[in-house]
Amino acid sequence: MIKIEKAILCVLLISNALLAQQQKWLSGEVVKLDENGQRVAEVGVTVTVKETRNSDRTDANGLFRIALPGYYKAGEKITLRVEKPGFAIQYPLDGEVLIPADLKKTLVEVRLLPVRSKLFWTHDRIEKFIEDLAEKAKQQVTPEGKPDKIEFGPLIREWASKYGFSVAEAQAEIDKWIAEVEKKQQDIYQLGLAKFAEKNFSSAAELFRKSGETKVKRLKKTQTRKRQLEEKEKKLTDEIVRDFRKEGDSHYADYQFKKALTAYERALQYVSKEEQPQLWHNLTIDIGNTNRDIGIRTKGAAIQEYLSAALEAYQRAGQAYKREEEPGLWANAQNGIGNALTNQGIRTGGEDGRRLLAEAVAAYRKALEIRTFEHLRPQWAQTQNNLAQAYTYLEDWPNAATCYANVLKVYPDYEEAYQTAGWLFHEVLFKYPEAYRLNQNWLVRHPQDRSAQMDFAEKHFTTERFAECEKRITALIANPEVESRVKIALRAIGMANLIALNKIQRVPDELETLITNTSAESDTFRVGWTFEGTKHFISTSDNEYLSAYRQWLLAFFQALEEENREAILRGLQEAQKKFQTMADKSK
Repeated sequence: MIKIEKAILCVLLISNALLAQQQKWLSGEVVKLDENGQRVAEVGVTVTVKETRNSDRTDANGLFRIALPGYYKAGEKITLRVEKPGFAIQYPLDGEVLIPADLKKTLVEVRLLPVRSKLFWTHDRIEKFIEDLAEKAKQQVTPEGKPDKIEFGPLIREWASKYGFSVAEAQAEIDKWIAEVEKKQQDIYQLGLAKFAEKNFSSAAELFRKSGETKVKRLKKTQTRKRQLEEKEKKLTDEIVRDFRKEGDSHYADYQFKKALTAYERALQYVSKEEQPQLWHNLTIDIGNTNRDIGIRTKGAAIQEYLSAALEAYQRAGQAYKREEEPGLWANAQNGIGNALTNQGIRTGGEDGRRLLAEAVAAYRKALEIRTFEHLRPQWAQTQNNLAQAYTYLEDWPNAATCYANVLKVYPDYEEAYQTAGWLFHEVLFKYPEAYRLNQNWLVRHPQDRSAQMDFAEKHFTTERFAECEKRITALIANPEVESRVKIALRAIGMANLIALNKIQRVPDELETLITNTSAESDTFRVGWTFEGTKHFISTSDNEYLSAYRQWLLAFFQALEEENREAILRGLQEAQKKFQTMADKSK
């Protein structure tokens, strides 16, 4: 039993607490006017809300505070009552108050006057009485009744008595108001009220109709002006956004990224995400790109600050649309997220950096679900290029090479992608056919690219096109425009090619020429050619002649990779001696 009582008490306490949270408080003050017209606080009078019967007594400053149930909303009408014998409420009229929007900041004033004060006879009070009269008179309409049976006397008596007046006194004030309204002929609505008070209901109805139609016309004009103003406002807003965005674009093109960021952020202030989602998305992407460009060019802690801001901008842009609603814009944001994560990963380094780069790869892969080769080739290539860079920093060479090769499918003249993909296929992955095709396609479009011609000669060797390799190397060595450093590298590859062709007897003379040419170079000379692809080919080739000279060739190319002329020459001279020894043994 005790447990039940405790439970009930607990429920009551919780209910009271919830009720307290839901309550609102109406604050106000009660004043009266003294004989000099000055406001004087009314102390100790009771103020009641008629609808809820909640009340409070005014304090020493005439202030009161009355609880309102939580379901009451701003703008709803309530009626206040004040208990003070010999006094009535002057304002608000009939004690009726609209609940303020901000209850905490609004103080409702209740002004009292002594009954029978002539100050009660104001136009707004009489006008409101007649409005209420029209509403209450409907209750006298009966199935057998007639207009002349409508009686205002009891209603006037009730109204007049609140202020201490007789029916005759109140009627006299009403008649005075009617006469003044009809004399001025200024307000059709008031004329309608006047006719209603005279029980001329048909004339009142006609006047109210005219008043309504007049206001309909005024409303239409107002709506037209409002629409014109809204259109003007929209046009100005659009132009503001356009102007600030173009300012940002101009600063961006001038590499003034901080100024561009300020301009883009100003433009975004005038764009509604709900009403202009695409523009909001694009500007947010602009802000992300600009933060990224500042971040990759700055130093210290600010790097991560700007790159994090870029990532946040891209993420906001991505959340603006669902994938199924605007797949293209969603993919743009995923690509931007990948860019931000890539830059963060590069600058963070270590395991944390690799984690960020892996997240970047995931974001790019999401973008590629929408940015396909079939439907969005430029965007597909852009993301493939970004993905290639992320894979490069992750040292994921197969995927990096594949992505760069993909870029060339859309942009076959993009040299960076060609150079990187070609180097990876040949020097790292040892995928010689892929490297050959890449080089071949490039030369179709760029037949005068001498660097590509030299690379192509080497790729003929690593794809066992030995006869054509010999022709190409011979032609390049004979070309006076090819620099001596490159000729040394080509001659070395040519020597390996001669061995593959079983033209071993020519190697000693070629080697001697190679030593002579190297001797003519400066002390700091380096060949500057990576032979990883060629060495791997030699080490794995099943060509019987290359197999026989494999160890000699690997040592020979290693000598060419030394750091200066003297070291290279020592290695070449050692190779020369070993080759001679091998030749003597074979006799």
